[in-house]
Amino acid sequence: MSDAGKRLVTRLVEAFNRGNLTAADELFSLDYVRHIGSSPDLRGPEQWKAMATSFRSAFPDMVTTVEAMVGEGDLVATRWIARGTHRASMMGEVPSNREVIIQGVLLSRLAKGRIAEEWEYYDERAMFAGMGMAPPPVERP
Repeated sequence: MSDAGKRLVTRLVEAFNRGNLTAADELFSLDYVRHIGSSPDLRGPEQWKAMATSFRSAFPDMVTTVEAMVGEGDLVATRWIARGTHRASMMGEVPSNREVIIQGVLLSRLAKGRIAEEWEYYDERAMFAGMGMAPPPVERP
């Protein structure tokens, strides 16, 4: 299933990049859950669409690029980087019109040909710093 799983997750990234949020209806199971760091879980395709709409509104030119992807069994691990310009309010903040670069990792669990569950971790501090809402992250040696 790992090759089919990688194709499925790639389709998700492509759908997000194009703003084709209706693709969530065919990519996610009805009981889909996404765990995002310390944020509340997203449940179902509709909540994923709402989250994606929020990001696509705040960063209309955002493009996510897959840096690496590994699949084994029913799991697909994806390392990604997203770039976009903060053009609209997000979380009540005034648009900064600055380019924001976000890096993250997504682990997707597949069931019956759909994405059933995901765990996502991304550099929130770098995102908020790029938007001018937090100090820049500390450089690592």
